[in-house]
Amino acid sequence: MAERDRLDFSLDQDPQPDELDLNNRERFGPRRLTVRHRREASETALTVDGLLQRSHRRVILGDPGAGKTTLFRYLAVRSAQGDENLPIPIYITLRYFGEWQQRNRRKPKDALLDYWVEEGLAEFGITDPLERREILSALEVDLSQGWVLFLFDGLDEQRNPETKNETAEAIRALDLRYHGNSWLVTSRIIGYGGVLSGSFDEAIVQPFEAEERNAYLNNWFLAVEQREDPAWLLARKQQGAAAQPDEFTRQNALRKAEILINQIDEVPGISELAANPLLCTIIALIFLQGGTLPDSRAELYKLCVDTFIFNWEMNKRRRPQDGPQLNKEETQAALEVKSPPAKPGAYWVSASKAP
Repeated sequence: MAERDRLDFSLDQDPQPDELDLNNRERFGPRRLTVRHRREASETALTVDGLLQRSHRRVILGDPGAGKTTLFRYLAVRSAQGDENLPIPIYITLRYFGEWQQRNRRKPKDALLDYWVEEGLAEFGITDPLERREILSALEVDLSQGWVLFLFDGLDEQRNPETKNETAEAIRALDLRYHGNSWLVTSRIIGYGGVLSGSFDEAIVQPFEAEERNAYLNNWFLAVEQREDPAWLLARKQQGAAAQPDEFTRQNALRKAEILINQIDEVPGISELAANPLLCTIIALIFLQGGTLPDSRAELYKLCVDTFIFNWEMNKRRRPQDGPQLNKEETQAALEVKSPPAKPGAYWVSASKAP
């Protein structure tokens, strides 16, 4: 039986203002990752490197909004930036792969790489067949050396059980073909169904602890303040990552974060909601727009829904190239998981009917 770990990573991030979308939690990549390995009663802290070294095949499980995609984007960016401790990343959103496979019906051992070549490279404007073959040949050399990290995101998002099983079969077939590489798959806990159990270990993403939540909010508000500071934006453009915020900007961000943290801690129900990274971001948006949180969890829950609807509608008016903001399905699922048992749970029912 595959072992199950408990995964706990903090979003102690250093967001880049030129890429910051205030409504997109997934652009805040963690700088460090703490893993709690639970075998019987034992528990061990590991780095990201340790996670990969301990198991080359792992399913990352977590509630909606827990940060599974954040982890993958962090690993992909860190790998692509030349971190010698991590292999070459291949990031595939399984929902899109499943749709593609239903249309094309490729053999399991070929399907994922075919999809990456035909669809993934096309996103970068690489359509010339010769150039694609050259890239695939180079990738196959890396695969033969075990230098590739496959990041398969959202196994549970394939609603059709048959499609999900076929996708799992394609992952296993590719693993057999290129054994020795690293394989990570994300899924919500509900919806996984153990389709990769036996060959893949499992890890569970844990909610924020108070210290992690506070670090996240400190950095979130700092990123907000930086984005509003023309001098910082100019310095960032000229100096790149070496640019540093001035002391006034930093202190103003810390002051706002401290006020919000104190408000969160005053209401246990709100503190519980803020343990979810996605809902924590929505709470920060509510505070940013209004300054004070409501006294009850039920009222805050309604505000979360209203804030989501507002930002979702604003997002629909933006140009497609501006990128996504709050993810509708992910936010809905996170709110459903955390919804209070009383009447406010119906807020999402009406919200989900919004055009």
